[in-house]
Amino acid sequence: MDRDDAGRVKESPLTTRSLWAQVARDIDMDRRSLLKGAVLSAGSRWALPKLSAQGRGESIAEVQSSAAADGASEIQQGVTVDLAKLRNARWDESRAFEYMQRFGEVKGCNYVPSDGSSILHLPIEGLIRRELGWARDVVGLNSVRVWIGLANNQTDQEEGFKNFDNLLHICDEFQIKVIPVLSLPMRDPNYKPPAPTTNPPTQDPRDAATNFRPGVHGGVRPQNPNRVGWPCCEPEGPITPKTLEVWAEVKPTVEQYVRTVLTRYAKDDRILIWDLYNEAPKAARPLVELLFQWAREVNPSQPLSVCWQGHDLSDVITFHSYGRPGFETANRNSLGWDFLTELDWARAWGRPILCTEWLARPFGNTIEAILPFYERYHIGWFVWGLCAVGPAQYQFPWGWPIGSPPPEKWFHCLLYPDGTPYSAEEILMIRDFKYRQVTEQVNTQSYWQSADVDINTAEKYQQHTRAASITGRMPGSSSR
Repeated sequence: MDRDDAGRVKESPLTTRSLWAQVARDIDMDRRSLLKGAVLSAGSRWALPKLSAQGRGESIAEVQSSAAADGASEIQQGVTVDLAKLRNARWDESRAFEYMQRFGEVKGCNYVPSDGSSILHLPIEGLIRRELGWARDVVGLNSVRVWIGLANNQTDQEEGFKNFDNLLHICDEFQIKVIPVLSLPMRDPNYKPPAPTTNPPTQDPRDAATNFRPGVHGGVRPQNPNRVGWPCCEPEGPITPKTLEVWAEVKPTVEQYVRTVLTRYAKDDRILIWDLYNEAPKAARPLVELLFQWAREVNPSQPLSVCWQGHDLSDVITFHSYGRPGFETANRNSLGWDFLTELDWARAWGRPILCTEWLARPFGNTIEAILPFYERYHIGWFVWGLCAVGPAQYQFPWGWPIGSPPPEKWFHCLLYPDGTPYSAEEILMIRDFKYRQVTEQVNTQSYWQSADVDINTAEKYQQHTRAASITGRMPGSSSR
């Protein structure tokens, strides 16, 4: 079907408006039926189906991945995972909704200090306190999503807990809730440092610790040759041979880490939900099942969630999308779906929803384009980044050429390092963000002529009225 530059379906001159509307509803129903069927399926090894943006695709049986099944025996060796039991252990929908309703509109960011420093290892408390104050007072946020790493836990568990406790304390002062993400890279038990070389080249000590690349998204890359970890961020990402090689040896450490962290904070009301694995690919599904099993045995008072390969086990559905609504080309941080299909997939589970990563302005994933959907469907959200222009350089898109000037539009983040908003208009939209009650279906002919439709803000209606005074008719109305 033809689309215009904004991604809207062009109206066919050969059909009436009513016939075209019926066709559109039929397509939408097919798509939603397929999504609903995928959600309700319960195969022995569940994997996300590959659905096109129009909802056309192969059957569930044809698209299920065998990658998780192939690795399950090795990853889950010695552990019995009962999928039916894990699914039944989820909070029922009413409990999940009642829990999330306590927090109202969830508005947050994925927080990394603007200087790229860690929140767990040698954190700069003054900087963290200042930036979280801006998050609340300038932007109007009430939540943050942060990473707590297994490697930090291995290096100095007490220091890590002390610094995380302090972060929770600061967040509580600013009435900010926290989503901890369990970060699973760990120390390689077989790592042996290379032998020192004779007459090594002179090097700045800072260069020895980091590999800074100017103009590159995530600019600071710590060099950790003694780390092994699990894949994330790529739906088809493979598990490395090294990880599988040491897994039997490090699995008890991972289990102890998960149980210790969740037990310590199981009743902590400063924590919103637990994110057990960031962007788990298909190959990591067996580990996702283990994480949920260990977490359910701890039984924390907060909900559990994993995006991508954990929706059937999650209390609250989380998803990520950096795409533009109506733009049907896949982006690297999705499952190959456009924004609207990601949204339909999340809604099909019938549970509370949080979009825990979004905002990619050059892609059309903007504050003004996305927030109306989250208002309409009562979805809490976390943009990526708070303060930009620091060493992490989140204002640069993925794949930006090294050393190139900044893009015309920032990729991520909301504030400059001094707390000045990147866009005052965006901040106003965030501060005004409210879940809205609207009718399920709106007649397109009467929509623009009514000031009573909830999704129409007074300001929008006034703009349409001003347009009518100039053109002599309301936008969308017949010219007759």
